[in-house]
This record gives sequence, structure tokens and C-alpha cells, in this order.
Amino acid sequence: MLVLSRKIGQSICLPGSDTTITIAKATRNRVSLAIDAPREIAVSRGELSSPDDEDTVVEEDIATLWRPKPKSRAAQTAPTRACTPEPANILVAITNADERRRYADAFRSAGYRASEATDGLSCLSALRSDLFDMLVIDQHLIWGSGDGVIEVMHHDTSMEQIPVVLLNFPSPNESTGRDPNGQRELRCDEVVYIVQRRLAGSV
Repeated sequence: MLVLSRKIGQSICLPGSDTTITIAKATRNRVSLAIDAPREIAVSRGELSSPDDEDTVVEEDIATLWRPKPKSRAAQTAPTRACTPEPANILVAITNADERRRYADAFRSAGYRASEATDGLSCLSALRSDLFDMLVIDQHLIWGSGDGVIEVMHHDTSMEQIPVVLLNFPSPNESTGRDPNGQRELRCDEVVYIVQRRLAGSV
């Protein structure tokens, strides 16, 4: 490739063709070339490759201002995160505050993230606004019940794939199934074990 600077009047002769190229006019982003060639030599014009230097002329009468190509997002260096996977995110939907916190704290102690919902409406709202790996829900959840929430989930593509553990506790009006301290029989470690097996695909 023959290279010219932007100096007006500079010429270069193409060997063996009796053709001379002269810089006729040059501005910041436009260069005009004067070509003196025999009639039998066809002269055409077109855009060539991007120059490595701003002062290099590689085009004939083409008004193009060369700009650096924007870097793609993939090429940008992104901050690296730890190789350890994030803990599973569990939503605990139980109306009774003490029991809800007890189960949620059990999941946190086991290394999971845990969010809490007090009723069917807040449970569905949380499922639509965050990403959860598992839903642990009381069948007697107020404002919708556990069965009602699961029914809505089955018809919503955004959350139909979320695994569910339905806790079939006695209703709040029933006294059966509770120990003398008023807590339900199903222990927290049992629920955590069930969730661990569900997340591992064992059940």
C-alpha cells in the first residue's frame, strides 16, 4: 500500500504505470486527490481500510472521520465474584409471627437466605418481585391459604417452576398437634431437611 501524508502538493508516482497521485486539498476529515494517468488506465474511487495514524491518507475524496470502534460489553473487564455459589433463597410464608421467624431463622442458620411473608397476598407479591429457589408455605395461610397461592403459581409462568413445601399444620383454631409450649409438632430441623432434599433433587 502506498502512503501519503496530508501535505498539500505532495505527489507520488505509481511505478510502471505513468500515474501520479497528488494531494490537491486536505481538511480535518476530507482529502481530495488529483490523479494524472494515461487514458488506458481506469481510475475508480472507494474507501479503503481504517488508517493507523490520523495523518495517513488512504482514501480518495471520501468524507469520513475515523473514530475508534466502541468496545463491546463482552470485552469490558467485569468484577469477578467468589467462585462459591450463592446460598439458596427461601421464602417462608406462615401467618404466626413466632413460628414464621423460627423457621426462617432455622434456614438462615443452615446457610440459606430466608425472606418472610405473613399472608397469601404478600407471599404472591414477594414471589413476583424476587427470585426464590423454594417456597415453604402454611396450608392455613390467611388471605388465600397455601392451596390458593399454589393454584395461582401454577397459572403464572414467572413462578410456576418454584418448588413448594406445603406445611399441613393444624388451623389456628385447633389445639391438636401442638406440644405443651404451644408450638406445632413439625420441628424446624425436619423442615430444613425436607428443603435440603428438595433442592438437591432427592424428592
